[in-house]
Amino acid sequence: MSALMDGQRSGQDGGASPTVEQGSGPALVGSPFPIKAEASQSEAESGKPSPSAVWWVLPWWLAGILGIIGYPLLSGAVQPKWDSLHLGYPSIVFMTDAYAEGRFPLWDPYTSCGYPFHAALGGILSPLYILAGKLFANGGTGYAMIWLFIWWWAGVGILVWCRSRGYSPWGGLLAAMTFMFSGIFVGTAPQISILSVGAWTPWLIWCIEQGTLRHHLGFGLLAGLCGGLGAHGGYPTLHAFSFLVAAGWVLLDSWFRLRSEGLQGQFPAWLKGVLTNCLLAGVITLLVWAPAVTAFLQEGAGFTDRVDPLPAEVANHYGIFPPSAMPSVFFPYLSIAGLNVLPWDVALTNGFCGIFTPFLLLFFFLERRKQGKTPWPWILFVGFMILMSFGGKGVVRLFVNVLFPPLKYMRHSSFFRVFWMLGLSLWLGEAVTTLLDSRSATREASLRQAWCWFAALVGLAALGVTWLLPLETASFRVLIRIFCPGVLGLVGAALLVRFFSQPTTGNARWGWLALLLLVHLDLGFHFWNNQFTVWEPANDIPWAESRRVRQTTILGEPGGRGPPFAFGFFNAQQVLKVFVAQGYITMKDQGFDEILCRSPFLSVLRSPVRFWLTPAWQIGVPREEILQRLKDVSASHPVPVLLEASESLAPGSGVPVVPGTLGQVACRKFSPEEIELSVNNPGSAPLMLATTERFAAGWKGWVDEVPTQVLKVNGCFRGMLVPPGKHEVVFRYLPAGWHALVALSLATFLLTILLTVWAFRFRKA
Repeated sequence: MSALMDGQRSGQDGGASPTVEQGSGPALVGSPFPIKAEASQSEAESGKPSPSAVWWVLPWWLAGILGIIGYPLLSGAVQPKWDSLHLGYPSIVFMTDAYAEGRFPLWDPYTSCGYPFHAALGGILSPLYILAGKLFANGGTGYAMIWLFIWWWAGVGILVWCRSRGYSPWGGLLAAMTFMFSGIFVGTAPQISILSVGAWTPWLIWCIEQGTLRHHLGFGLLAGLCGGLGAHGGYPTLHAFSFLVAAGWVLLDSWFRLRSEGLQGQFPAWLKGVLTNCLLAGVITLLVWAPAVTAFLQEGAGFTDRVDPLPAEVANHYGIFPPSAMPSVFFPYLSIAGLNVLPWDVALTNGFCGIFTPFLLLFFFLERRKQGKTPWPWILFVGFMILMSFGGKGVVRLFVNVLFPPLKYMRHSSFFRVFWMLGLSLWLGEAVTTLLDSRSATREASLRQAWCWFAALVGLAALGVTWLLPLETASFRVLIRIFCPGVLGLVGAALLVRFFSQPTTGNARWGWLALLLLVHLDLGFHFWNNQFTVWEPANDIPWAESRRVRQTTILGEPGGRGPPFAFGFFNAQQVLKVFVAQGYITMKDQGFDEILCRSPFLSVLRSPVRFWLTPAWQIGVPREEILQRLKDVSASHPVPVLLEASESLAPGSGVPVVPGTLGQVACRKFSPEEIELSVNNPGSAPLMLATTERFAAGWKGWVDEVPTQVLKVNGCFRGMLVPPGKHEVVFRYLPAGWHALVALSLATFLLTILLTVWAFRFRKA
């Protein structure tokens, strides 16, 4: 952290180029950012804390705030909501228990008759997830620590980025606080993969910007590490898009800065630097991420519909941030839940960025216009990302989907607001820095406009309350959630005008303390106001932890399965190690989930007879026909065995049987990635060993230690031919290339760390 946080403001314009001012003395040795030696010396002599010391305190300040806010979560009084509870917490527990047994969590046999857990891009190789599982015996506490760390890491990334651009510490603090408690972090708090993208994107931008600016390969390597770490646990498509975001911002900012100085001829060099750093970082990220991506493409093919791109209508128009939700930028709860005012829930329509942010950005815009320097990079960047979050309504995404095909896999355009909220937060840091550096007359003229600005907001809030009172019975709730932020803003405007229109040293100091306090209150109010999107009273996690089973191997029959969604959307089966016919997973299959699990065939899936012999099987049956023929079959009737295609297999000559009525099949050992069976084929010809265990490409089979092909039967399940007589049959999950790719990922990660350290030491020397 010392190399990241050790630096100083470089100039009055908040520029991106941290050059040493003339007459400021030499840069301090060992600092990656130039520090004015004379200024540091004078600050030390005056006894005042230097800006460098303030920067060092700020990460701990953010940690303290998160510690206070997160205490109910850490103490077990509340639990995360929605996907964090339903998917996140059970996944962490399942991963932790698997690693404790000395194996990778590759296959989950408890959910939906089994699915390739490692292929769901859930971050099973994330060092953060693995470390949390090792350090905390309680899965709920471990997940809470992951969640809080990601919030904190996002704030620290903002601080480092603001520091490198020469912003004031107060500008960096307000930018970090605004982003950490913006609508994307509070509204989508249950989507920890989205928060992860928000946490790593500032670091990615900072690395690429610094690598280009300094012609320093070490920052490109560091960007690769950030990309690789963020990929494990981040929303895949959005994380990949963050590379384009980083490159686009650096190029946009550099073009306008070079143009303003008449140095457009240097832009090709910047372009080359950005592309070089992005290419290096992208290659490292892909190598580190290779096991997860390969597993998704390899094991997901034929298992889940997610391997195929979404229909254009879904990708472009589902889960958007509607233009009608833009007022939520000013008021925490103007995207009203439950009134059908907006097409999506408040988690997708919360655009809050702080009640003071619009005014401060307006001030910054007016200041730059007076100087003839319109902040086009910020305007274009934020505007483009806002249009992306509008989905098809913003038109932009229609074209970007063509230029960047991975976006065809992403259905929620609203998640793009992580980038424009990041842009607004960083823009706020520059605005505050400019405000500190402005002349008193300019402050007075610009800040007095706050009266009109916030008066308009309060008026809008009053109109909103008048409009909503007939629609909601809890009028006090509406008043608190909509009107109070406007009042807070009005009070803040009055204080700003009072202190900054008479900018004595004492007034300025107290004015900034008042502003910092109001910003903290404002963002804290936003969190309290929308905490229903973050957590709820703890009931499920304590219940699950008290019944948690860590052992995954069963000696003997595994038994039947529970009904679909036996615990609601909560995947408690991964914690309790019990089997359910259908659970809440992202790797859905229309045929299995919507047809078989909603038909009489569900009784076959729930039957304790999971393995049986049959003399009858048909080949060359289309999958659609297979599903239609199976949906009316129950466990008490003969179950046909149907295969889509098999060139080397002849059809069976018998008739279908009721499962368990022919020969003998006994389960001796059942574990997630290995099943051992004793099979007795009483006939004189091979029989089909059919199962209700889901099929994936990585499953391999042995009969008496002789490799035998595992077949995909009945559209979704495993099967195998067994010759006459008694045999020992083994199913083992061995996804191709997994261990080699994990070794490659780890080697790439460690080698990149060594090269990064060497690059910085070499440059320092």
